[in-house]
Amino acid sequence: MTQQPGQGESRDARDPRDGRGGADRSQIEELLGQVDLLPYGPQGRALLDEALRLVQESGDEETEYRIRMRLISAAQMMGDTDGVLSNFAWCVSRNELDPARFPTEVDEQDLLWFYKWIPSSLATHPTFARADILDALANMQQRYSREGVGQHGVLQARFSEAHRSGHTEEAQRWRDELLSTQRDEYSHCEACVRAEQVDFALDQDRPADALRFFDEIMEQGLTCGEEPESVMATMLLPLLRAGRREDAERAHRMGYRLAKDNVGLMASIALHIEFSAVTGNHARALSLLERHIGTLAHDELNINGHFATLLSVAVAADIIAGAGHGDLEVRGSAEPRLASVLGPHEGPYTVAQLAQAAWSAAAPIAVAFDARNGTDRYARRITEARSHVLESYPLALSEQQIVRHERAAEPVAGDVDGWTDVAVWAAVSGDEPRAEAAVQKALAAQPTPRQRLALWSIRAALLEAEERERAISERVAAYHELGLSAEAAFEREYGSLVAGVIGDEGAAQLTALLSQLETAELRGRVHTELGLHQLAAGEAQEAMTQFLQGAEEADRAGDAETFRRALIGACWAVPLEEEDGALQTRLLDMAEAAGPRANQQYDVAYLRSVEAAALRDDQDLAAQLSLAAADLAVAHRATGPLNQITRFRTELLTGMERHLEAAAAQRVYNQTLRELGQPADVGMMVGEGRSLVRAGEMQDALEVLADAGREMEENEVTTPGQWAVQDRWYGEAAEGCEFYGTAFEAWERAVERGEEAWAEAPELEDAQLAALEACMSARSLVALAQRAEEEDDVRGFGERALFLARELAELEPGLLPVTLQQMGRAYAGVGDEAALELLQEAEDLARAEGADWFAADVLDSRGRSLLDLGRPDAAMPVLLRAADEYASQGDQGNAALGEYSVARVLEAQERGEEALAVFSNALERVREEPGQVRSGVAGAYGDRLEAEGRLAEAEEVRRLIL
Repeated sequence: MTQQPGQGESRDARDPRDGRGGADRSQIEELLGQVDLLPYGPQGRALLDEALRLVQESGDEETEYRIRMRLISAAQMMGDTDGVLSNFAWCVSRNELDPARFPTEVDEQDLLWFYKWIPSSLATHPTFARADILDALANMQQRYSREGVGQHGVLQARFSEAHRSGHTEEAQRWRDELLSTQRDEYSHCEACVRAEQVDFALDQDRPADALRFFDEIMEQGLTCGEEPESVMATMLLPLLRAGRREDAERAHRMGYRLAKDNVGLMASIALHIEFSAVTGNHARALSLLERHIGTLAHDELNINGHFATLLSVAVAADIIAGAGHGDLEVRGSAEPRLASVLGPHEGPYTVAQLAQAAWSAAAPIAVAFDARNGTDRYARRITEARSHVLESYPLALSEQQIVRHERAAEPVAGDVDGWTDVAVWAAVSGDEPRAEAAVQKALAAQPTPRQRLALWSIRAALLEAEERERAISERVAAYHELGLSAEAAFEREYGSLVAGVIGDEGAAQLTALLSQLETAELRGRVHTELGLHQLAAGEAQEAMTQFLQGAEEADRAGDAETFRRALIGACWAVPLEEEDGALQTRLLDMAEAAGPRANQQYDVAYLRSVEAAALRDDQDLAAQLSLAAADLAVAHRATGPLNQITRFRTELLTGMERHLEAAAAQRVYNQTLRELGQPADVGMMVGEGRSLVRAGEMQDALEVLADAGREMEENEVTTPGQWAVQDRWYGEAAEGCEFYGTAFEAWERAVERGEEAWAEAPELEDAQLAALEACMSARSLVALAQRAEEEDDVRGFGERALFLARELAELEPGLLPVTLQQMGRAYAGVGDEAALELLQEAEDLARAEGADWFAADVLDSRGRSLLDLGRPDAAMPVLLRAADEYASQGDQGNAALGEYSVARVLEAQERGEEALAVFSNALERVREEPGQVRSGVAGAYGDRLEAEGRLAEAEEVRRLIL
């Protein structure tokens, strides 16, 4: 809009602080500038709210008008009905009072456009009478007429209101008029118009028409603020019913990806949850439900949205319960805000309880809306939703299965040892309140003096100052009851020292005391404490000696608890190579025979799994034992041990190429953290995504890695290395889903982060990690650019990959040769002779390191690059030499492929007899190795023989084709 004379000049001439509230206008403009760079979302909304606060302090209504106009858009896109209505009312009142100061269009925001959102916003809550909604439509029509703009948008809004309130005949009349009215600048966008037609057609039981409108949206690439993700969710079940399962899966994958971060689209997200359940993907449905259930109560005014969400949640939960999982706890369902929608409830819901609560909550909403509208549309929607529970369209979306690890059962009231174990597990998990409660229950069960020693030892480790002294005095009393006066005296003097981490000074003090200790029990205890100190300091050999001496003394004294502690400490400290592993095995056998308690059971299971993998080379046994250790840690919610065993299992299972199990292990770890109210470990999230990529589950990987990225954005201490890893694997997943633009952007971010981190601080491990991931990402970008025939990008990203590989050559010795080889092949693919120099350098490095197979592989790459560069005569001898080198390394398959390529070149040069000889040699290399290589060689050789008229030989050769 053109500025009116006199506006702005005097204001701009003022000091930036306008004097009416101290608000800094330059700060406000900076905030608005930041908003312009962001998509609609919480971050931008927070900036607008801050700008509004500042401007209200100043009393600058013109700027406040600009901010509120932006807030209307932001609120609409984020599902904040109250924000839409309140800010619209404020802006309309100012605009009508003084349209020169408060114009209808400002900062690309249009008040007339916002009129279209008001009737639908009012319609979302049954408290607003239908007459109020119709008045809003009349106001819209009058305002549009006054402003001289078209009525197409008004008709669309009237059609929508009539349809959604259940007035079908009225809706049809408005639709007929709408279709005969010319579109104008205030018409709804094409995507929204067709999406509305989809909804209406489905309401009228005309699925074919709904599919036709949906196909138009998708085929024409029509988009809007919430489209096509909204209509994709709407059409999930209709697509299944039409037998279009691939289209349904595509709509689910893409639609959920677009909608999942928009809390304003909770009803659409719920349709994806329902879809997952209806297709038999119960684990996925439950996972999505748990991920999003906390936002069910989002937007308190949008009761219509709550209703739609409740129906989908009820359907999904009923289906999951019907599959035998009704007793499972729904993580996140204890969220207090859910009471405003579901009603009061103690603790989390089970699946079955949630289904019942959702149906129960939906029923009165339907009554209220139908009473408001004077129809039965909402009641019919409940009836229709209940029928969905009986629908089933099997469609495998994920390999994920529902697996729940229940908490370990609590001991009975008088079980002192049982409650002591609970206290130990809780202490290991860092759950001090639970540890203290367990100690109190054990103390209330009349423990023996020896049992009291253990209990007050736990308390002493948890408490500080005066409270710790009381715990020590109780231990002194227990020793006296046992008749152990020397131990009581030691406890009185040194109890505080050994109750916590002893430190170097304390260790020296205890070492000096050893020769003065009178009893074996005391010596066993002190040796064990010293062993723990030295193990923590990384002095494993010294720690092992202390533990073994401690175990010997404790055994002599009959101190079973210290004996177990010392034995297991020795198991942790003993070098695996000691006596070729025999000592580790003997110690573990002794530890098991001693009856390990509480977390000691985990220690033994973990160390047995390490023994199986490292000493016995029995990976399957290691996987089995490590799972038992993980189950123990999960059952007791011991996050420290669970982190340890999860990392071990991830590495083990990855090496065994059991990637789905590796992903599941990392998923369980984060599920446990969330259940305990702790933030997820983003490293584990990225690891889960990486494992899913390796398993070929690209869609699931993309979702997990996207969630990891969102968590990382909220974590201010995320490092460049962590970001680069996430970007790289997110790119891998996106490429696997054929989202090539997304892959390109992710890999490019990884490259930029890695280059920047390396330039700033190459000595830091995190910078080295970032640079490594950047190099790998640059290589992926080269491959992507090569497929797209983008020669400049091949060279540009190739140079960046090579630079990083050279920089990291000493830290990552194998990186440079492989990068040289890959870039050489890529350069040759775009006709760049520099490829040959790169490949020669790679070959020289390989031969210098004695990497004979890799040297053969690079030589083979050189031959193929010569073919790409149009030099077949130079290529053939190189390929033949590479074939011989492959064969010398026992790789007959690649040797045959190299000769196969030479034979093909000879055929192209019409040198058939020579080609036959090479084909024959290639076939001999793999004659006894059935598979694709032999079949390919035999097929081509047979064709050549046939072309030469040697039909009988051709037939004989072709018998080798599988």
